[in-house]
Amino acid sequence: MTNKFSLEKSLSIVENNTKRFFQEYIIGNSNIRFSFDDIENAFPLFLCFFGNRIISKKQLSLALDKISCMQNKTVKNTKTLKLSEYVRRLGLIALFYEEIRIYCQIILKHIELEKAIYSDERIRNLGIGLLDNSLSGFIIVPKKTKDKSLADNIIRRNLFYNDNIYRTVQCLVRISLMFGCKNKINRQSVINYCAQNIPAATVLFGDAKPEYIAQALGGLNFSLAVIANKNLASVKYIKAKDGFDNVVFFKNNDEIIDKAIETRNIRINPDLSRFPVGFSDTFQGQIIKDKDLLIDFPVGSTCELLVDKPSSFVHDGKIELIGHELDKIVYNDKNNRFFILLEVAFKNETSRFNAVLERQIHRFINYIDGVSHRGQKDFFSLSISKDAFRKGLRLKDIAFFIYAMLHKEYHSIVSKVQIKIVTDKKEFEKQLKKTKVIYSSRLLKSFKLTDTYVKEFYSCSICSSFVLNHACIITPEHPGLCGSYSFDDARIAFRIDPSGASRPIKKGKIISRRLGQWQGINEFVAKTSKEKIKNINLYSIMQSPHTCSACFECIVLVLPEVNAVMAVSRDYNGNTPMGLGFTELAELFEYDKQSPGMICSSRIFLLSKKFIAAEGGLDRVVWMNSSLKQFLLKHNGFYFKNDQLKNSLRKIADEHNCITLKGLGEFISRVKHPCLGMKNII
Repeated sequence: MTNKFSLEKSLSIVENNTKRFFQEYIIGNSNIRFSFDDIENAFPLFLCFFGNRIISKKQLSLALDKISCMQNKTVKNTKTLKLSEYVRRLGLIALFYEEIRIYCQIILKHIELEKAIYSDERIRNLGIGLLDNSLSGFIIVPKKTKDKSLADNIIRRNLFYNDNIYRTVQCLVRISLMFGCKNKINRQSVINYCAQNIPAATVLFGDAKPEYIAQALGGLNFSLAVIANKNLASVKYIKAKDGFDNVVFFKNNDEIIDKAIETRNIRINPDLSRFPVGFSDTFQGQIIKDKDLLIDFPVGSTCELLVDKPSSFVHDGKIELIGHELDKIVYNDKNNRFFILLEVAFKNETSRFNAVLERQIHRFINYIDGVSHRGQKDFFSLSISKDAFRKGLRLKDIAFFIYAMLHKEYHSIVSKVQIKIVTDKKEFEKQLKKTKVIYSSRLLKSFKLTDTYVKEFYSCSICSSFVLNHACIITPEHPGLCGSYSFDDARIAFRIDPSGASRPIKKGKIISRRLGQWQGINEFVAKTSKEKIKNINLYSIMQSPHTCSACFECIVLVLPEVNAVMAVSRDYNGNTPMGLGFTELAELFEYDKQSPGMICSSRIFLLSKKFIAAEGGLDRVVWMNSSLKQFLLKHNGFYFKNDQLKNSLRKIADEHNCITLKGLGEFISRVKHPCLGMKNII
């Protein structure tokens, strides 16, 4: 960065300039008044390091002498001091000189106070922002850059952006004196408070002036990390053992702010104060009526995905839109598409969190007033109201809200997030094809364990805002009804957030192995449903079956006329042998009540050996839509032998064979379906 000689030379120039300024403008001036409106702690660096307030010309002169003495002593002991201590001391001296110069200019009214430093009111607001997490931290770039994207990159992450090192350092010190220090003249308490509570970093590019470099090194005393461009002359710097006072070099200017955030461990708190509409968990479950609807993206036109990426591939806060915004999308157009891709850099760089955080998209979007999200993955619908649009809400705002909430709730594991929204149909189809491959790879990991192998199951209450008395019971062989959460996902979700939607449930004593009933699960369900449901069977459709969520993938329904069941998935728009389509069948459910003869489930559950095992499992199914058949064949994995599953599906009718009960009866007789030899289901 600089060598000892150039640092000493630079400091000598600063010293001479400051003393000359003092001699010419201060000494002979009889009208000087050493008081400052709206500032309790003037000359804050000198105050916290020397314990003296400067309130006269004489004290100011003594202060200059003390600083010069400290400088001479430091330079004299250059051979005995560690390099890290040496550069920090000289840097601190540079800040002392800058403090005297700035305050003298204010005293002489050469500059306005608020332009040079900040009033106590401003300092108080910044301190409160740090305490309530409405401010992420401080980033200093000591030059007037023409790179607007750099400033935007800082501001969109709710970081306080400044181009003056001393102004920021004295700001940190005054926040410490105002909020954290029991003893106002104890410099160690100031240093400790800055290290623990005020995350800040200085960014130095190759054209940084020598005085900026010196001041930046002085900022190291207050844990103001220095991020330096490789173009600067190199300096050996020994990192201190404690705190964040280190110098980090970077190559790529695009990653400079990311490197500063990472080095100083700054927790990002994106600013939602100007979000165009209200947001809260109380808006979950809202219903947008047709007359109030601006746009509706139905199932089949939507997709969402969260993937992990290496940190260098993710630009935090970047939001890209491919296609039209809401103001150019036509209501009820069959070509309307919506795809949202979240690319996340995790602090531990693991893909185990992908499905868990992807499921939070549903929850976060439903926090927004005037927006409704129903379903998951490529099985959801998205509705936006006219009122939300009139208030200024756009698709990019929805993406920003998700970005902000991920940082807010998962800051311990999430490092960076960038989001892409696609409304262009051609690009949507391209992304959907890639996404389905990722979905498939996740699903093939299901059912590795069995329900008897584990001692506890998990609950999931993400849909509780839609269905108050319902909670999914997730087991190794009974995945979440939405199809997004496997047993492993629920377990990981609990580890990430023990107070979140997923909680462990002790199974307790087994009551019925055939039906899938345990004492511990019954107790949990009774408590969750406020005693409306006493017991639940995970493996039965007829006896005390599982309640229904709002985001299920399939409906499974008993057909007493043929002593069997049918299954229909959310993506099917045609008729069924019941004479009703998926939407009409879904309206038959009383979601938080048990409905013997009807259950909702994930698609993958149909491949589980526990799928309605009490009534015969997959052998009891006589009809399902063809797209569901294709899904089961594609994701069969090791559940069935391929020939076995194909033979079973050949004996199950779909919409190409029949859509009436009469036609279904003829079909099962012709193929000699297994249900013909089974006990009566009712």
